[in-house]
Amino acid sequence: MNENDKNLKLLELAIQEEQYFLREHQQRIKFYTSLISALIAATFGGLINIKLELHYYALFVGPILIIAISSFAIGGTYRMYQRYLEAITQRAKIEQILGLTLKPKLVDENRYWQEETIISERHLLNRKRFNSSESFVKHFSKLGYHKNTMYLFRVFQFIGLISVIGIVIISLIK
Repeated sequence: MNENDKNLKLLELAIQEEQYFLREHQQRIKFYTSLISALIAATFGGLINIKLELHYYALFVGPILIIAISSFAIGGTYRMYQRYLEAITQRAKIEQILGLTLKPKLVDENRYWQEETIISERHLLNRKRFNSSESFVKHFSKLGYHKNTMYLFRVFQFIGLISVIGIVIISLIK
């Protein structure tokens, strides 16, 4: 196996790893969202069906778990997203070794987009902004797809907090 074949195999593995970590990130979002949604439904279902004053104390478990699991979910999904970004940087390095980031040297009037690299210019410009792969990962770890994930779990934390306050108010009124 020559050096180019080895690098192509490395590129294939890097792409598979990138896809794996993105899928795992999405799976964790689904898992935590389902769990938290079930807790929200159970809490509100319990609130509707309260018979004794003592039950209000039991209802605090739901919102506290919602807040705790949401906090844990932010960290749990963050690590998968971070690994996804690290896989992107590995792929970018291999693409450079393979020459996929260079403009082709062939001049052929029948060939279109001759002045463009195989890798999208947008990706190349985005990569070049950073001095290292570590700074790339650090910058994008809190942005993009995971930024929306963090907002989702922050909303769940807010729902948990509002639920605690609501349960306190309702228990005081009754």
